[in-house]
Amino acid sequence: MAGLLSTMEAHWEWTGLPTVQDNAFVWSGMRSRYPGRMSQSLLIVHVHVHVRPEHVNAFREATLANARESVKEQGIARFDVVQDTEDTTRFVLVEVYRTPEAPAAHKETAHYLKWRDTVAPMMAEPRTSRKYANCFPDNGGW
Repeated sequence: MAGLLSTMEAHWEWTGLPTVQDNAFVWSGMRSRYPGRMSQSLLIVHVHVHVRPEHVNAFREATLANARESVKEQGIARFDVVQDTEDTTRFVLVEVYRTPEAPAAHKETAHYLKWRDTVAPMMAEPRTSRKYANCFPDNGGW
């Protein structure tokens, strides 16, 4: 544990409430000691999706097709699709990007554009997302 903490402290400093300050990335009460750089951490995006009940199966199929293509992208370390066990109309896409530029590159791919247009009418409400920095395992563990 001490090794993990010293590694984290080399790249992160604790802050109060999560905010953006001086162009520094701030997530979960920590701020990068390297403002403007994400090379010390993967970018992890959780996309929360609420689908209309009659579209759950079609949404899942379209999303799995998108995920299968997404994991082939150089800038994506991982792309998970998870479904709520209690409310099957709710999904979370866990997208793990290697670089700050990778999310924009992903959104330009044919498979993403097809997915976006296919699932848009299936949404019960607009999808939302939260961005996180990787703390553990180290980037090689993804």
